[in-house]
Amino acid sequence: MRSVTLLLFAIILSATCTFGQNESICYDYDFAGNRISRTICISEGSVFKSGSDSTVLKEYTDDNLQFKVMSNEITVFPNPTEGKFNISISDLDDQSQVIYRLFTINGTLISEINSSEPVTCFDISLHENGSYILHIIIDGIRTTIKVIKQ
Repeated sequence: MRSVTLLLFAIILSATCTFGQNESICYDYDFAGNRISRTICISEGSVFKSGSDSTVLKEYTDDNLQFKVMSNEITVFPNPTEGKFNISISDLDDQSQVIYRLFTINGTLISEINSSEPVTCFDISLHENGSYILHIIIDGIRTTIKVIKQ
């Protein structure tokens, strides 16, 4: 009886760990071994998607951040910024509601904007240089990115 209980517990724990993992990070490197991009993929249910079919795809370049959430392509530019930066969301439905929340690295809310516009501008020029956390919530799906002010 005890071995059956342990076996059942192991099966449940294994299933929980397998289905609880919904995010993976993949890196791309150039021929010299330098990391050139980072991709974050989120699975839907128990089926993992990667590459261009993923739910969330983030690509970091020198001056902007571009990624895809569901069918919306989001671009944050310039990042790093000297004070003002823009967030552009393509293929935004008329009925979609977007909430932007900008936090300090300590978790203090600086700004919150509710919008349905395809382009939104933030001005953090009066705030200190450093890292900030931006939550973009599109129809209940939250994406978190880091914005750097130089």
